Amino acid sequence: MNDSVDYVDLFQKNVRQLRLYLADPIRISEDRLVARRNFEELLKNLTRRAKAQGCDPDMIEPEFRPLFELFVRQNVKAEALSRRVEGILQYERGRADMQMAISLGAVQASHIPVVPLSPETPVFPAYAADPLPISQNEALKPKPHDFDAGDRHLSERADGPNIVVAPSRTSLSDAMVDTRRSPSFQANDDEQLEDHRVGVEDESAPPKASLRFSEALAAYEEADIRKGGNADGRSIVKLIVQFIIDKMGDPLLAEFDEEAIKTLDEMLPHIPDRRNIPREHTGSLAARYDYAQKHGWDNLKRLTEARLKNGYHNALSRFFGWLIEQELYRRPLPKFSATSDENLVSIERDAFSTEEVTKIFSLPLFTGCMSPERIWVKGDCLVQNHLYWAYVISFLTGVRAGELGQIELDDIEAEGGIYYLQLRGFDPKKGRVARKDVKRFKTQSSHRTIPLHPLLLDLGLLDRIDDLRSIGCPVLFPEWEPYPKPGGEMRWGQPLTKSFQYLRGKIGFERFDVTLYSSRHWFAELIDNSKIKDAARRKLMGHTGNNEIPSRYGRKQRLTNHDLTEFTKILSPEINLIAELLMPSKERADRGELRVLKPWLNSANWSVYYREKLGRK
Repeated sequence: MNDSVDYVDLFQKNVRQLRLYLADPIRISEDRLVARRNFEELLKNLTRRAKAQGCDPDMIEPEFRPLFELFVRQNVKAEALSRRVEGILQYERGRADMQMAISLGAVQASHIPVVPLSPETPVFPAYAADPLPISQNEALKPKPHDFDAGDRHLSERADGPNIVVAPSRTSLSDAMVDTRRSPSFQANDDEQLEDHRVGVEDESAPPKASLRFSEALAAYEEADIRKGGNADGRSIVKLIVQFIIDKMGDPLLAEFDEEAIKTLDEMLPHIPDRRNIPREHTGSLAARYDYAQKHGWDNLKRLTEARLKNGYHNALSRFFGWLIEQELYRRPLPKFSATSDENLVSIERDAFSTEEVTKIFSLPLFTGCMSPERIWVKGDCLVQNHLYWAYVISFLTGVRAGELGQIELDDIEAEGGIYYLQLRGFDPKKGRVARKDVKRFKTQSSHRTIPLHPLLLDLGLLDRIDDLRSIGCPVLFPEWEPYPKPGGEMRWGQPLTKSFQYLRGKIGFERFDVTLYSSRHWFAELIDNSKIKDAARRKLMGHTGNNEIPSRYGRKQRLTNHDLTEFTKILSPEINLIAELLMPSKERADRGELRVLKPWLNSANWSVYYREKLGRK
């Protein structure tokens, strides 16, 4: 491998750039499209060079390949739409020229044939005919309905002509205009014509709304972000509503009647899990559904019943509930409940077995690797980077992946000769902080105090803390690169979950009930096999009992002296196993038999997030 090229850094930077490009609307300027095509060729060349040097992009950045493939498909779609729009514009220019010629007398109107319109007469569609992958559809969604902005088109953009998505409205009440005509309507009936022109409602049926599902989804997303809604919950709503848009033609809200509800309800159980589906068909629920319908169900599995009910059914209820609250949907709240006997039952996640723990901590990252860039290849270096400590800490404290990346040096405190990890939104001893600076955890009970097992100290955790303090770094893992969600929140578990995806394949885990979360179950079993009381167990795990109110910060979160003694003195075959796997490499490094490398002490090796946050650009 050519050590002069840092492929890890290159692929990480290019993944960030890919995400920026993937957020582009489908209608982009010619210059932007050229830039995207150039970037596409650059990435192809980079991939070839990396592979030639023995550097596997899938190992470095597991997200690179699927993001790149989606990026290429977006470019193809954007080029096709650009050609289509240009055709429409040429047609309109020709029509305008002809009208001008008629007005100037250059062409007689009588020479132009008149083709009467009929229900079968083709017209230019307002939307792209081909369904797009979910991330593309999210990117090209219409501009959220601005109910205070006056009359303007939802698709208005500064970089080119509009393709009109829907007529604009200036208020919610205007959006509920009834455009239906009664069967007895006659064009020469002036009174009826006037009624329908101003939108007089026929009370015999629900009124039609001008909003389509794509427009309603954009408005829902904007409102949910404004009120501080949960980003993960919002993403599920977007995913399932996009399925309606893709499979049902982006209908008007008012057209979504009982028959449409029944159709959707019966379709949902037949969405397959993404496993064994080619990547190019996993971009959206609709793409997966279409793949199963076309190719059959051999080697495919349906969604779990829990995913269907707790995920998609609940998300649809939230979405339609909001529409009804905003008076955008004038029908009763739809009920979704259909399942199939083929839907899978949920699998309870299990703890890692002794054999699986042995496989994990026998990898080169923990026993001696090639270099900071090649941590999974056996070598003579000890690189205790953020992934090294993330795995060890998750097993010995039970913390969640999303809690690890936010740990600050001051969150580790000593009292009475025992070190604690304080998981908290902020340090109250330092005073109040702005809401934006409060660390987010899964639940209120996730705020907790965890004593650190002595093995963590023996492996050198305090040395890392001292090294980072010496260079003015306040966080434990400055290399940690969180993933920004569409709403601006950070997904802190991303580096570890990405790593586990690769590690799982490298080790060859065959059990379906083993995930990264299994380290937390392993820790829970460790506690269960000790004499620690149940109340202390809940504190350590960040759980709340049925009759408990989660305490906030301070001594209410600490264990009793009895439980603390039990925890710090836990000696079990499992703990001994991890110590026997990890301590030899630490001792070899202390003797100089392994080269100790600490690339995180150079801020150039920090994540972009922390370099920007801590001003180390």
